[in-house]
Amino acid sequence: MFERGDRLRLLHIRFAIRAVNKVLSQPAIQPAPILIEAAHRILLSDEVSDRGRYWLLDSTQRDALLHQNLLLVDNDVLSLLTERLFASDEQSGGLRSLILWTADRWHPLPQDTWVRIGQWMPLWIQDVTDQSAYGIHWLLNGLRGNDKELHQRVCIEVGLARLINRMLDVATGKYIGGWQDLVSELCQVDLDTMQAWTNAVSDNVDLLRVQDWVDREMPKSESLHGWAELAQRLWTVSTDMVTIIVQR
Repeated sequence: MFERGDRLRLLHIRFAIRAVNKVLSQPAIQPAPILIEAAHRILLSDEVSDRGRYWLLDSTQRDALLHQNLLLVDNDVLSLLTERLFASDEQSGGLRSLILWTADRWHPLPQDTWVRIGQWMPLWIQDVTDQSAYGIHWLLNGLRGNDKELHQRVCIEVGLARLINRMLDVATGKYIGGWQDLVSELCQVDLDTMQAWTNAVSDNVDLLRVQDWVDREMPKSESLHGWAELAQRLWTVSTDMVTIIVQR
């Protein structure tokens, strides 16, 4: 159907993913060149939303296309996605972070891009929101996989106490999963740093604010799993915060 330029219109994108994956999972079927070319044009198009780009890169059809990864995600695509990330605002930054991290799995980002990400990451975390926490967490994870020393420096510059206070300011229970993911990734540092953070959290995080936040936001959560994971991660730096969370 792709060779003829036909289009398959379905009610929901999940149906489209299943339909395409079903075709591409057949051993005798290889993606036609026109499909790769069309997907590449879509990634570069100004008319495609960030969600569309993310779906195209992240859908499980990736395995079927992986041997053609450099045809789909080339330097032009990486350059565009990188510049879109650095031009993003609080609403778009999280998804664009996730898109670039996903693109890196197709075609590794240049080292200078990771250095640039490391320079900006403290500012992004300083302004992190419900909408951006999950995506920024994955980009920070990618930074750790690329350069552990740079990741460590970024995390130390941010500091756990600062992230916790940002969470108390703006985080809602509905998105607690993304926040705990970001807290967990920030805590992938050495033991000396964690010890220093223990003292910083004790000195700079108001437990009354923690109590108010937990009382207000935990009832809004669809699942308590994110809270349990957050408590587990915070155990090494603040048993008082963990007690507040688990007693709620």
